[in-house]
Amino acid sequence: MKMLNKRIVFSALIFVLMGMSQVVLAEQRTLTGDEVTAMFSDKTVWGEHAIKDKQTVGYFAADGSFTGRNLANKNTKSTGKWSVDKKGRLCLKKGGEKKKCTTVVDDGGEIFV
Repeated sequence: MKMLNKRIVFSALIFVLMGMSQVVLAEQRTLTGDEVTAMFSDKTVWGEHAIKDKQTVGYFAADGSFTGRNLANKNTKSTGKWSVDKKGRLCLKKGGEKKKCTTVVDDGGEIFV
C-alpha cells in the first residue's frame, strides 16, 4: 500500500454521505477521471469531514475493492467497491447500499471530495 502524500479533506464524509454538494471556488479545479484513478488507486487515504469533527481512513485497492474505518465511531469498519464513472467522479458502493458518486476537487493545497 502506498500512503497518499496529499492531505485529503472530505467535504462530505466519503464513507457515508458521498452525495453532498460541493461548493467550487474559482481557484479550484475538478480532477479528471484519470487523475482521480491515479490519486486513489492502490492508496491509503486519510480524511476528515469538513463540517463534522469526524475522521476516516480507507484503502482503495487497484482491483476496485475498498476497506475503510470510521475513526470517530469506535473504529467501525466498512467494505465495498470503488470506481470512477464516465464523468470522472469517484464512486463508492458499500454492501447493499446504492452506489454514490461525487466530484473530486483540488484547490492547490487540499483535495475535496
